[in-house]
Amino acid sequence: MPKRLLTFALCMFIASLCNQPTPLHAQQNSPLVTIDFESDKLDIPASELGWTKRYGNGNPTQWKTSKPAHKGNTSNTVLNIGGADVQSLLPLALTQPISPDTRLITISCQLHGSVLSGNAQPLRLAIASTDLKGITPFFGMTTDRSSDGGKMDLLRFYVGDNTSSDTVIPNHWYELQLVIKVDPDHPTACRATLFYRNLSDNDADFKIATGMKNVEFVMRKNAMPNHWGHWQLRGSYGGQVDNLQISIGTGAVNMQQASVPWTPSELPGGPVFSPITHQKDWISERDIYGYKPAFIPNPVSFDQNNIPYMRQGYHFQSGKKQIRRHPVAIQTLATNGQWEKIFFTAGVLDKYSWWDGNMHTGSFANERITFDKDNSLYTIIDAQRSNIGKVYLCYRDKSDSTWQYYPLPMGWTALETYDGHNAIEQPPAILSMTDKVLRLILPSKTDDGKLKLSAPVLIATDSLLVPNHSGGANSCLTVNGKTYVAWASDTPIEGQEGTPQYIAVYDHATEKLSKPVLLGVCGHGKPDNHNLPGITIDSKGILHIVLGAHHNQFKYTHSLKPYDITSWSEVKPFGKPKNMTKWGSYTYVSLLCDADDTLHVVGRWAGAGYYFRLVYMRKLAGQDWEPHKYLMVPFRNMYSCWYHKMSLDRQGRLFLSYIYYANQLSDAQLESYKAKWPDETPTDVTQHAGNWRWGLTPHDPGMLVSDDKGDSWHLATTADFQVENK
Repeated sequence: MPKRLLTFALCMFIASLCNQPTPLHAQQNSPLVTIDFESDKLDIPASELGWTKRYGNGNPTQWKTSKPAHKGNTSNTVLNIGGADVQSLLPLALTQPISPDTRLITISCQLHGSVLSGNAQPLRLAIASTDLKGITPFFGMTTDRSSDGGKMDLLRFYVGDNTSSDTVIPNHWYELQLVIKVDPDHPTACRATLFYRNLSDNDADFKIATGMKNVEFVMRKNAMPNHWGHWQLRGSYGGQVDNLQISIGTGAVNMQQASVPWTPSELPGGPVFSPITHQKDWISERDIYGYKPAFIPNPVSFDQNNIPYMRQGYHFQSGKKQIRRHPVAIQTLATNGQWEKIFFTAGVLDKYSWWDGNMHTGSFANERITFDKDNSLYTIIDAQRSNIGKVYLCYRDKSDSTWQYYPLPMGWTALETYDGHNAIEQPPAILSMTDKVLRLILPSKTDDGKLKLSAPVLIATDSLLVPNHSGGANSCLTVNGKTYVAWASDTPIEGQEGTPQYIAVYDHATEKLSKPVLLGVCGHGKPDNHNLPGITIDSKGILHIVLGAHHNQFKYTHSLKPYDITSWSEVKPFGKPKNMTKWGSYTYVSLLCDADDTLHVVGRWAGAGYYFRLVYMRKLAGQDWEPHKYLMVPFRNMYSCWYHKMSLDRQGRLFLSYIYYANQLSDAQLESYKAKWPDETPTDVTQHAGNWRWGLTPHDPGMLVSDDKGDSWHLATTADFQVENK
């Protein structure tokens, strides 16, 4: 006869469920401890099985050994424990000590979640230190609402501050395995992946909980595995637990699901996952992890064969040395696994032999590369600040063909880029702006392998579109013979603060431009050229717009009909609400839509202490926006910029280039800055803003990649570009 499982009380009572299916028992590597409740323990209170209770809010230093007295719903103690805030503890009784050098460890459990009177009952597990002064992050099942304003009627898997979109089926047994990648030298850099299987449905294989791959699992030194001493369970008024186990290694899961490729010569210690936090005195990922990519990170594009291409040419700092990358070139990955350079400006020099070679490069330049369906390549040469004063569309018909150059109007220029569902059936659309006058230029191919550029189409005379140094979302895209253009206006809406943002559509067949449609107003104060919208489209033809912001929440809307701009959903803010009395918020939109119609957004967020973090948000098709996740975190508050730009490859992987820039430095930060980069000569403080100095430059370009649709992000190395096409 199969044994029955303990009905384990996490709080004030035991909720016996005698007819539940028996969970399976996982095969694990090197188990250090196992608790397997036998049938003769059924319905016995945890306190009689050696578990002790502590009352409190999860902080071990404040736990009480007896339930605090109350007056009504208010505690007389330091803690307000609410209703059922109970910690249940049991010594681990390990078979052997855990080495401080342990790098991979698995915590396993079987959980049975329940919903009582419409309220989901959370089940949480952590490990406390021997002296009860340290604790790991909790994981298990947490509560959520199925509708706005409703009861907490759902259970979802979670790890620390990360909650999965996967929903737990009540009254089902699940087996969870939390595989922790331990960093003995950097406790705050530990990561974890949560695997689960539904035992009640007889699932044989584990799968990764959505959003729970290599998530942050921050520990303090006194909570690292070599200090572990107690199981800690926490819950509410229902639920059951069985088969608790700790093992060295990966347990019964297939870690290939959670592994990523990497190039050891570029990242010696193995893959590094976000969030990546810089350390005091300008210690970055290059210093902490030895990150040294063989390519120069920059916005990346992929041809029809999924081969990467990146422009290069800017100056940047690496360690104490200033790197100058000239002449300008395109990097691409050869079949031998080496990066090679393609020089694409020689034809301009042939025409203008006196050209000094200067081009507008770097984060403020449009260095995107676009490939059309024929694998023809397009990029912009902006030499208007050089001694020839020219801007060109640079075109290569085939990989073995010569370069062609087509003059463009002077001013700011943007090239439409691939973002999932704009297949670039024809040459990409071009936006050109001079003195707030925004125009659309549409190249087309001729029979002799050349291009013909249309006459510029006037879009707006009060546009705020500017060189987009950060974000880099599309401002135009072309599908079904129509080009959609979204822009910010310098003309305020009477009676409203903020920046009006519009859309119009140009029909290639009729050569007609629609009237502009107001999408919404975002931001505060006067119209602001930080508030630039991003546009994308999904597989059904629905247009999606994120309204840009400058230290405010982004706003989102979508068209109500496919390929149509006449009607839109209600404009709603998303992301973390701004603390209106202090701190900042979101700025600079990166926006993409993948093959599953998931929207991906990266922006800079300056909330919670005015630290300018790089954050990621996504919206699965038909669902709400998920909370943001940190990608990059500076060691200091005040001004930072990451000059980020996001790309999508032909397999649906996400790539995010960045390069870090800081300003508003304290005196101490300035001294350590000059010590690390002595070649720079920062100016004295200006009146532009508090502690603002000129002469500071961006440092340490990098790239993050997500190969699991945004669940996790890691530092990119050459190996990430060598994944075979599927």
